[in-house]
Amino acid sequence: MFNVLPPDRHLVTVPGEDWLVAPITSAGFGLKRPEVIALWESKSTPHPLATLTQPVQMTGGIGRIKQKMYILATDPPRFTQFYDKLKNDPAWTVHTLPCTHFIQLEMPDELTAILLKAIP
Repeated sequence: MFNVLPPDRHLVTVPGEDWLVAPITSAGFGLKRPEVIALWESKSTPHPLATLTQPVQMTGGIGRIKQKMYILATDPPRFTQFYDKLKNDPAWTVHTLPCTHFIQLEMPDELTAILLKAIP
């Protein structure tokens, strides 16, 4: 995860618990809707640091997956490098939604529609 974080993004460990990362604030995620902010702030908890620092081991198995989809949340556009890599790849279906990384909270109906279309 650290390899794809923007240079200005720094994760902070929990005092006395250096194996945990403090939750990113609602402002840090760019959340704007009060109900989404309230939900995030009431449910967010520290996250194990190792899940963000251990490299992912790719096996090549993705080629066996018949339908591949990528959905980019564009506000702010944080993971555009993946979208840009996949948008012209015929093996992938890509979508964009004008919201933060919490698509399921901010645009649940639009996300559901996209996912339902993917069901064969």
